[in-house]
Amino acid sequence: IACALLALARAGTQAAFQSFDDDYHRLESISIREGGRAFLEEAFLLRRRIATAALDLWHVKGVVRSLADGKTKLRGVNLKDERALDDLAAETDSLFQSVTELKSDLKDLLELHMNVKSFEMNKFLKLLAIVSFLGLIPSVLGGLLGMNVAGNPWPVTLGQVAFGVAMGMATALYVFAMKGWLR
Repeated sequence: IACALLALARAGTQAAFQSFDDDYHRLESISIREGGRAFLEEAFLLRRRIATAALDLWHVKGVVRSLADGKTKLRGVNLKDERALDDLAAETDSLFQSVTELKSDLKDLLELHMNVKSFEMNKFLKLLAIVSFLGLIPSVLGGLLGMNVAGNPWPVTLGQVAFGVAMGMATALYVFAMKGWLR
């Protein structure tokens, strides 16, 4: 009866593991396509459910292993020589390994998703930095010269200033393009 009850507990965990595996593969396809907040919420909930199942399975594995090794007796009966219990212990160990690997795979999937989002954000921030630098050139020149170019003690026209600003921005864009920052 004890073997049947422990096998039933293992079978329940095995069904839960199959459900977790299906959810993991569904999340994997979502991560590749869209990701986002819904992905993270589902992934963290799945991670919590897997952790709970792994803890339950760890307890079942410990009970089965101690009964199979003869360390624990069930109402005075030593089940050390019970072949069915040894098989159940091996199956429980294998299932625990699978659940642990799935938990690790889910953690890796979460890290991949976060790294991809971080990379996308870095590309956007690099573009923002380039645009800010390009805007800095006319701002500094406008601040130094002021609004009025005519009437100053040097012979510079507004067209020449605009051409200098455009050339400075074009030179900066060329440098950024040569360094590969505009990709």
